[in-house]
Amino acid sequence: MELDLLHETYSFVGAPGADPSRALPAPQADLISALAQGVIESSIDWNLLGLDALIGVAAVVIDELLC
Repeated sequence: MELDLLHETYSFVGAPGADPSRALPAPQADLISALAQGVIESSIDWNLLGLDALIGVAAVVIDELLC
């Protein structure tokens, strides 16, 4: 309900018809959009994505070992 109100009042960056001067940032949506576009256009660097995944897994493992 709150998101609908914000969308109707300000809209979000990247939404069709959004006024850029009043639009609210939506960094998560922008990130997912960029990732999906890279996959669809086959322009994504899979090596970098794999490295990021390994860093994330390592951070979780280290966190679990320390707690």
